[in-house]
Amino acid sequence: MVDYQTSLPWSSDRAFEVSSYRASHSELTLRTLHSKEDMLHILFVGIERMEINRLYYGGLTLSTLDEYGPYPRALHVPYLLVKLETPDHDGFVATSGIRITRRTPENEELELILTASKEKNDPFATLNPAHSSRRVCQVNW
Repeated sequence: MVDYQTSLPWSSDRAFEVSSYRASHSELTLRTLHSKEDMLHILFVGIERMEINRLYYGGLTLSTLDEYGPYPRALHVPYLLVKLETPDHDGFVATSGIRITRRTPENEELELILTASKEKNDPFATLNPAHSSRRVCQVNW
C-alpha cells in the first residue's frame, strides 16, 4: 500500500508561508503556518524563475503547467513549471524538483510525501543526507 502522494497535482488545506529562499543554492522552502504538532515543508530546488506570494491562505494546490509567460513548452526543459494556487492567489515556480515532507516543530523529518522532477537524475542527491529517505517516490514527466 502506498501511503504518500505519487504525482502532481498535490494539495493541502493548510496555510503556507515562505520559510526561506537561498539564492546561492536556488532553493525555496514553503512551510505550514501555526502548527504545534507537525509541519509540511515544500522544497523547490534548481529554481530558474518564480512569482510567489509571501503567504498562501485557504489551502494550496501545486500542479504542472505546459507553459507560462516566457516559458513555452520547448524552452522549459529540464524545468517543471509549477503553479501554486489558492482561492485568492496564484504563483509560479520553474524548478528542477520538488520535495514535500512532514516534519516535527523541531524540524525532524517524519515522512516523505512527494518528490517530483523532470530530470532522470535525482535533483535532491546533492542535498544534506537528512533529506534522504527510503520512502522516496520519484515522479518523472
